[in-house]
Amino acid sequence: MPEQKMESSVLPAPRNPFPTRSEQLVLRAEGMLNLGGEDRLPSEDRRDALMYLMTVRPDMNQIELARFFKVSEKAIRLDKELIRKRLSEEITKDDISLVISDLQRGHERIMSELAKSTAKCEYGTNTFLAHLKFQAEQETRIVEVLQSLGYYPKNLGNLTKTEFVFKAHVAKGGGVSVTPVESQEELKTIEAQEAKQLPGAFESDEDLAIRAQFEADFSDTPKQLTAGPNGPS
Repeated sequence: MPEQKMESSVLPAPRNPFPTRSEQLVLRAEGMLNLGGEDRLPSEDRRDALMYLMTVRPDMNQIELARFFKVSEKAIRLDKELIRKRLSEEITKDDISLVISDLQRGHERIMSELAKSTAKCEYGTNTFLAHLKFQAEQETRIVEVLQSLGYYPKNLGNLTKTEFVFKAHVAKGGGVSVTPVESQEELKTIEAQEAKQLPGAFESDEDLAIRAQFEADFSDTPKQLTAGPNGPS
């Protein structure tokens, strides 16, 4: 009987009418199991079939896989480790970038459709709240997935923002010099120290007259101001 017509209790339905090589290997292994005896797949064929089953039947545990391929659980465990090692060596940075790009586009598509659906919901209803809950779950999930792929650090607190802070000094002649400082806090400290070192402000008689007028207009007890070398008194 041709392998493509063989019934299978392992391969998921609907069956491919033109089975791939991996599917054919799985069918061969299942046929050997049903016939009994010692016949089994060669090691490399078994690993190819196992890798396929790891994709389409992730529910099968090591005991079931060992029985299916007529080998020990240790052999299945070693096969899985070898398969993962080979896959990690074959996957390049470009492949990972494509996967991340697909994930992000898929997430954006979901969020776009969700926004359209949310707009049709009545505010405050259970349906509206369910939309918000789903949105929060999806936002959390995409971050977790990107963390698992190494795109984001496990601890997002490790993400830092680089900034450059400079202090400018303007000379009397108009020249400007710029000095780098460590942070905004240090810049504030420097400016506060400079403010203390500045001489008292000088106000002319005209300035004093204007201030006196403000005092007369907005104060019940106007104060007489006189000019001095160190400012008003």
